[in-house]
Amino acid sequence: MVSASRRLGEFLVDRKVLSRDTLEVMLDREAKEGTPLPRLLAAEGLVSEKDLMAAVAHQVGMPFVDLEEASIDPS
Repeated sequence: MVSASRRLGEFLVDRKVLSRDTLEVMLDREAKEGTPLPRLLAAEGLVSEKDLMAAVAHQVGMPFVDLEEASIDPS
């Protein structure tokens, strides 16, 4: 069974946000340190918060909406 962290990481690799080598290093750190992958990626500045949220949304089957780019009907 593929872990949730690996699925999240693979999504980021597929989107070319993260390299495969970096993903493997961060997954090893996650296993050794017990720190969740998203927290490691953010702490190291490897992935933006926006990219992480898009990956998590994809993982749970929800669309990602960037409210900074979305137009909202004021009525």
